[in-house]
Amino acid sequence: MAEGKQRSLLWDIFKGFGIIFIVFGHTGKVGGAIVYLFHLALFFFVTGYFFNEDKYGDRPFVYLGHRIAGAWPKYVLYCVFFALTHNYAVTHGLMTEGSVIYDTPQFVHSVIGSMVFERPELYSGPMWFVPLWLLGAVLFAGIVHVSRSLAGYLVRISSYNVMKQAFIIILTGACIVIGQYVVDKGINVLYHMELAFVIEPFFALGYFMRKHLPDFQEKLPVPFMAVLAAGIFYIFTRFIEAGIWFDLASQLIFGMWFYVGGILGIIFTILISKLLERLRIPEEVMKKIPLMKNATNPCAGLVALAGRYSFDIMAFHIFVFKMMDMVLRKVYYRDPGMSLSRYPSPLSIEWWILYLVIGVLVPLAVGIMLDKLKKTVKGGLKP
Repeated sequence: MAEGKQRSLLWDIFKGFGIIFIVFGHTGKVGGAIVYLFHLALFFFVTGYFFNEDKYGDRPFVYLGHRIAGAWPKYVLYCVFFALTHNYAVTHGLMTEGSVIYDTPQFVHSVIGSMVFERPELYSGPMWFVPLWLLGAVLFAGIVHVSRSLAGYLVRISSYNVMKQAFIIILTGACIVIGQYVVDKGINVLYHMELAFVIEPFFALGYFMRKHLPDFQEKLPVPFMAVLAAGIFYIFTRFIEAGIWFDLASQLIFGMWFYVGGILGIIFTILISKLLERLRIPEEVMKKIPLMKNATNPCAGLVALAGRYSFDIMAFHIFVFKMMDMVLRKVYYRDPGMSLSRYPSPLSIEWWILYLVIGVLVPLAVGIMLDKLKKTVKGGLKP
């Protein structure tokens, strides 16, 4: 989600932890509810952090087009793959009960639906938040644009930047009010559009952090960061014990607690990302490891790589879960009659470590191969 070609190791690690948290949450392992307190907020926050105001501050719809252009090809690609494998999954008992074999019109309907960011396939479930992320991003871009325009009119009263940021804060507050209202009234709009107001403060938080506290984590000593991260994790356990957990898609956000959990989760993930980044091995060693030349250590490099391919992991890991179900049924349980229809997996709780590792690494490898294929095709098309 970073703008430009220069990538930040810290923020790739941050996104890597974010997608790892998502996969862990989907294993169903006890404790996964903790990551539901903040995992989506991480991606909204980092999008706001890297919002290019110079380029898009007065062009919110150009920004929307930029975001769609980045997400649409892979979104459609994965959904088409799931449509192609739909009948295989049904005949092998991998789909939920009641799933039917596609005929040609149903297949075409599924493919066309994916082209407008629908989720016609069961395995595309984790991609539900992609259109919401797009809507939230353009809403934030619109807020910045309106704030810049209003500040331009009132620049004589105060400095332009002060007025602009004041309007961003005011409009963000208005979004919170609207978001809480629509959730309280159970209002549902196409693509979860109503939730764009709920999540907008996380975009604004990222925007303001980059402007005012871009390097706060650089100034913190390691022991303090470790203690603070542990303290936040303890607070999360209190959340769960109190019965507070979030399911954004179902509008289960417990009012303003949603923002408390999200902000704490953002701080927690920044801290553990920085702790991981600070572990260093000799630079000449890292340069010999493919795809990790800019990393400080192999673990940081791997998590950062997951961050760079977070979309692929998000899109593909449920399908990988179901393939793991088939392998375990055949190789370990040796029970052809075992039901594998439960979503996302009937076995992932017991085998959660295996599902977490494979559920991250296989989609990561697929994403890397797709990138290499894209470069090869582009190279072949050049005159």
